[in-house]
Amino acid sequence: MANTKRFNVTVKLGGKSYPPGEDVPIGGKAGLSKEEAEGLEDRFGPWKGRSLSDAEKIAHLTKDNQALEAQLRQAEKDNEVLAARVAELEGAGAGGKDAGGASGGGSD
Repeated sequence: MANTKRFNVTVKLGGKSYPPGEDVPIGGKAGLSKEEAEGLEDRFGPWKGRSLSDAEKIAHLTKDNQALEAQLRQAEKDNEVLAARVAELEGAGAGGKDAGGASGGGSD
């Protein structure tokens, strides 16, 4: 007897297509392997009893997008700081032998 499981994604198995929420056979000759089922759950999350509405999907994507934009802004700031430090070090290296040691006064 093959077990069944529901997924948040359409599963194509053999010649049959199982839409999100439909029971998909696990094990046996015609079912997904346990590893394949776990992989689908890892990638798309466990079945939560219903599909997300378009508004819910948009809300999740908007939240993800805002988080990525914040990370991008921080990365741009970090890049500016690092670029300034590289320019400072390159200037110190071209100015003479004293490129290390304590920081002293200099002109930019």
